[in-house]
Amino acid sequence: MRIIWNHGDGSKKIVLMQEGKAPALPKDGMAYKFNNDISAGGEKIPGTSTYVVFNGVADKSLCDVKGLKPNTKILFYGL
Repeated sequence: MRIIWNHGDGSKKIVLMQEGKAPALPKDGMAYKFNNDISAGGEKIPGTSTYVVFNGVADKSLCDVKGLKPNTKILFYGL
């Protein structure tokens, strides 16, 4: 699945996803690794089921998320 966004006024972006419900929000000041391949285990916000599928600078405005399960409700949140 490809997700594309418009840039806001910040310099960094983070995109979160979770199956079946709204993603947990990141904590201010924390650094998060990301992995856009969910089938490879992905990277999650510690203590949650929320995947971090993108975390980077504003000059990139798309992310290809891999390894999603078919017929599954997925919710995304971008900051």
